[in-house]
Amino acid sequence: MRRSTLVQPTPSMPSEVPNLPPGYRRTAFVKPAMSHLLLAGTLAFPVWLLIFHTISTFLTGNTFSLTLHFNPDDLTDWLRLFFGFLVAGPLLIVLHEGCHGLLFRLNGFQPRYGFRWLYAYATAPNALMTRRQALSVTLAPLVLLTLMGLLLLPFAPTAVVPYIILFLAANAAGATGDLWLSFVLLRLPDEVCIVDHASQWEIYAPVESEIPVTTITSGFVLRWFGMTALVFLIITVLPNFLLPLAVQLDMDALRIGPAGIWYLIEFERTPDGGFQASVGLPATLVVSIVLGGVLAVLLPQRPAETT
Repeated sequence: MRRSTLVQPTPSMPSEVPNLPPGYRRTAFVKPAMSHLLLAGTLAFPVWLLIFHTISTFLTGNTFSLTLHFNPDDLTDWLRLFFGFLVAGPLLIVLHEGCHGLLFRLNGFQPRYGFRWLYAYATAPNALMTRRQALSVTLAPLVLLTLMGLLLLPFAPTAVVPYIILFLAANAAGATGDLWLSFVLLRLPDEVCIVDHASQWEIYAPVESEIPVTTITSGFVLRWFGMTALVFLIITVLPNFLLPLAVQLDMDALRIGPAGIWYLIEFERTPDGGFQASVGLPATLVVSIVLGGVLAVLLPQRPAETT
């Protein structure tokens, strides 16, 4: 199985990077499995949606519904969804990669942009970056676009706020790979140098340095996905076990979670004396993803593969 990992190459690998400090050699490279990072970003989207929805409620004082209503006689929502995919999606990609490029330029490098399969990228060929420069480039889209969106929220028209929330959540989810690479960088010593080759990063360090292997691999993402599905299944079948308890306690209603769209489970007595139960999908997704991630961390994992 292909793993997202920090791989240790052989010491004989040649160094062809200009301006490489004396005594430095290529000691490792980071090559993420992009399909697994895309999967992790998809899992993270509902979590970011909840985070920015909560922040928006605090900043604006209003709770906004993110529900789309599809009516065959009114195609407004269909057109908005189509417009979002057609225009907002590419615009977000341009802004996201543009932020990477901006920080490349501010650090004195010449950016180059491209598109490969399901993801776009910005890179600076043969640019030798310090760890701090690489961190600034990597985190630029998440930091800059999030700040921009949060500053707009209190002043934006009410009808526009839900779209800003979706924009912020989509950008943060799209930064999953950036966060992973930042985690890798933070585990490296400060004296390393990094070269970004779009599909992989090369790590250069003094000959005597020992580069640690990151513990976050694509195996973690797959465990996260599996544990998320398991928790989601448990939550969805849980009302079947709680319903007899509600009947025994003679309860008229019970809600687990806040009012609105973020409740987890809700029971309500019907006029004929029975009970109806419902599961809140947004909260169930978020709880499943978070608990699934915790379980994935706690599960034992095999050592990262090396070459």
